[in-house]
Amino acid sequence: MGIGVSRSHLPRIIKKYPEFFVCDIHRALRPRMTYLMHVGLSKREVALMVCRFSPLLGYSIDEVLKPKVEFLMNSMGKPISDVVEYPRYFSYSLEKKIKPRFWVLKGRNMECSLKSMLGKNDEEFAAEFGEGGKMPL
Repeated sequence: MGIGVSRSHLPRIIKKYPEFFVCDIHRALRPRMTYLMHVGLSKREVALMVCRFSPLLGYSIDEVLKPKVEFLMNSMGKPISDVVEYPRYFSYSLEKKIKPRFWVLKGRNMECSLKSMLGKNDEEFAAEFGEGGKMPL
């Protein structure tokens, strides 16, 4: 395939992200993979992320990937490798979910994985990280 994803993973990827089947490797897929490798991931790590969360390859570099990578590394101080374990990070709204939850955790001097921070619904997050089960305003 040229993007590091084994043929055995293709049925799962296509099932979860049918658009993959018609994507132009050179114009759509490879630039996203190149960007992710440019910020520090290996081809193997990017391929693993695609297997875990195939819609990743449909996200805009300028509108989704770059702003979220920059926030992850510059504001959150997390290594880019954290997205390998939880590539769904890129599916969440930066302004409506990632930033607010990060600032809650930072305000409480707490750290957790991306999955723990983002994989919970609002009530679960508030119960675990909010004061008295309520999210701060």
